[in-house]
Amino acid sequence: MLRDSHLQMLWTARVDYESGSGVNQHKHDQFYQVLLILSGKGKTVIDEKSYPLTKGQIYLFHRGILHQFSFTEPAITIDFKFRILNKEMEQMLRKKNMVGDCPADELEELKKWYQIARTVDHCSDQYKLSRIDAGFKSTFISLLAQFGESESSSHARYTTFENRQGLPLSLTPTQHPIVSYVEKYYAQKINLKQLANRFNYNPHYIIKIFQEQVGMSPIQYLQEIRIHHACYYLEYSSMSVSEIAQQIGMTPPYFSRLFHKRLGMSPSTYRDYLVDFIGKDIVFSDNFTNKWRIVKQE
Repeated sequence: MLRDSHLQMLWTARVDYESGSGVNQHKHDQFYQVLLILSGKGKTVIDEKSYPLTKGQIYLFHRGILHQFSFTEPAITIDFKFRILNKEMEQMLRKKNMVGDCPADELEELKKWYQIARTVDHCSDQYKLSRIDAGFKSTFISLLAQFGESESSSHARYTTFENRQGLPLSLTPTQHPIVSYVEKYYAQKINLKQLANRFNYNPHYIIKIFQEQVGMSPIQYLQEIRIHHACYYLEYSSMSVSEIAQQIGMTPPYFSRLFHKRLGMSPSTYRDYLVDFIGKDIVFSDNFTNKWRIVKQE
């Protein structure tokens, strides 16, 4: 069982960076830091070694090690500060690499705990606070395990954040090629006639295939895939609603209408909602104060 005598979560928050901004060189003598890149890119220097900052990667800043980072385009990150109080656990962490993959499952778990944390008054509900602390710890340990794993073992067991947006909605083990085609080329102009001509199938047979494999018509499935990808872009990119509509092969007005019909809110409202529940400092220790500040890089 993880206790504060082993791992102590101190602070976490979503932090957005403008292009050309970052954090100057510094070190933490009393705690470790993990930085998760949700979108954007840049560069970090850890103990005089340079690493590119890329979407879907997590970066470990060891206690007492000088580090800095900056972004060359707008970026969205989740930042963690924590202490390791168990010597064996700290020795294991010291052997880890500085960069790892962020599994999609762990990212979804983190988002869940952020959402729960928004509903809690930390001063009055210690039970829920303890539950959140335990939830973050459990997920966080899984994140730490990604540092130092070989590429083959990491990719064999997890779907990483980077390729999460490519996940098919269909879970059919023996998926028909025509379903795979729609999933892959969802951003192109696709209709029933085009599919019939390409695969030399009767349109009624195509409808039957989709009903059997995904439980809806080809066009309904295409719309679901496009909305699925739109949600990804709204959450993890800085593209405008119009740019996202074009990215998924739809006109902005039709995209907005379809999105509202499917999710009950506009794309902009959906994005604001996500930023609202994930963009909040969560402080686990009353004695911890976050002292870093974002600066514009010269």
